[in-house]
Amino acid sequence: MYNVNKTPKEALEQYRKRDEQEKCFYTLKNQMSFYVQRNSIETSKNGRSFIAFTGLIPISYIKNIWRKSLSDKYSSTLDMLDEMEIIRYSQYPNQPAYMTIFTMKQVEICRSCDIEVPYECLPKTIKKEFERRNNPKKRAKKVNTMNITNKVNGILILL
Repeated sequence: MYNVNKTPKEALEQYRKRDEQEKCFYTLKNQMSFYVQRNSIETSKNGRSFIAFTGLIPISYIKNIWRKSLSDKYSSTLDMLDEMEIIRYSQYPNQPAYMTIFTMKQVEICRSCDIEVPYECLPKTIKKEFERRNNPKKRAKKVNTMNITNKVNGILILL
């Protein structure tokens, strides 16, 4: 590990690997509260470690999406997740399930993650554009239908 006979390229690669490992441990300790071990049995510790390790998989996926497409809009992955926190889903006995209406930012995050948003949960602006696109009478009246089509085509992934 501390071999000084490395080329600059090998040293940089080693540093990046180590940096990535340190970031994973930081995530475990701070974001996932893994620094506190609330168990004393060895098998329990192993199970908790396994669960925490598998929890790093979705977190690394979210960080990857944030880096690729959302880093200019959100300062960190935590800000991105905070935006998604206000989505609620509830279901009561003998009643249909209910999910809150998504905001435009939430729809954008879902689109970046390839998650489909139910039509009932889309914001009104997206629904109106979708209805205009699917209604031939309204589409014929519009002079500039190309803008509507382009806007809706990006959203159709969600539907």
